[in-house]
Amino acid sequence: MPETSISLSPLDETRFGFRTARAFVQNLTDLPLIEEFCQKENVEFLILRCETDKIELVHALEAKDFSLMNTLLYFRYLLSAENILPREKETVFYIQPEDEVRIKKITQSAFADYRSHYHADPRFDPRDCDEGYLDWAVRSCRKEIADEVLVAKSNGQVKGFLTLRKNSSDEVEGPLFSVSPEAQGQGLGRNLIKAAFAWAYKEGAKEFIISTQITNLASQNLWVGLGMKLNRSLYTFHKWFDEEK
Repeated sequence: MPETSISLSPLDETRFGFRTARAFVQNLTDLPLIEEFCQKENVEFLILRCETDKIELVHALEAKDFSLMNTLLYFRYLLSAENILPREKETVFYIQPEDEVRIKKITQSAFADYRSHYHADPRFDPRDCDEGYLDWAVRSCRKEIADEVLVAKSNGQVKGFLTLRKNSSDEVEGPLFSVSPEAQGQGLGRNLIKAAFAWAYKEGAKEFIISTQITNLASQNLWVGLGMKLNRSLYTFHKWFDEEK
């Protein structure tokens, strides 16, 4: 399991205008370290995640006015030469520069009703949260925060995409995954995930991971149907320090 960690998030600060930190907390006894960091760095807004089975920690966070925003579920697929799944037909390709325009449109439509932990916080303007996903997609297309981007095409037009990031030599993650609403049910999402398995294995990884909110049942059913296993769940909390003043 990962250890407790905290760092400033310049990207969130640039996007929303608040001095922001991100933390993962493993143990209740680590909370004072998180609070000390936030005070020292004049943090205004903290995004904190913890394992869902840490009940005492959760109660302590609630007592300190942390607000629960969402629950993330992580799925894992162990990679080997024997379990790289064949695709029904060739619909997945590596991104090309001209695909960015279409990916932006897919992001705007596919994530229009997606409630991230930012959207769940009444302090944020939903339009700014939507722009955050668009920025995420664009920067991934330009390989600023992604190692590769796969695109799914139907009739020659991009209808879906999956970004890929190497977390380590052993692990590849798919941080952003979407299929255009009008193209769902055509097997494009399945082929994107299968292509991700193949790319991760080619890159020498031992496992592929992907996550979504607990309410996103469609993606969870798709991944389980492809043999992925649920292996981790995290709570996302927000804390605004100006509310203490």
